[in-house]
Amino acid sequence: MNTPTVNNLEQIPAALQWLVNEFAELRQNIALSQTPTPTPAPEEFITRKEAAEKLHISLNTLDTYAKDGKVKAYRLGNRVLYKSNEITSALQAMKTTIAA
Repeated sequence: MNTPTVNNLEQIPAALQWLVNEFAELRQNIALSQTPTPTPAPEEFITRKEAAEKLHISLNTLDTYAKDGKVKAYRLGNRVLYKSNEITSALQAMKTTIAA
């Protein structure tokens, strides 16, 4: 709606109503822009043993899968860890390959 012009006293109530509506719309837009965006859940790391159990394979097979690039391993000091969601994805990919 265009900005109203006030030429006489009778036009003031309509101009005030327009102004109230503009402020209400502005307030609503500000509230929407301040809605917090959800933060992704932190990635959960699991141990070699947990990853092997999740995939139903031995630790040696898990090591082979990591070397072949079927699963991605992360080294933290002397420990080797796996991201839980990546193990789940690898399991789904393996199930799909077997089913095909």
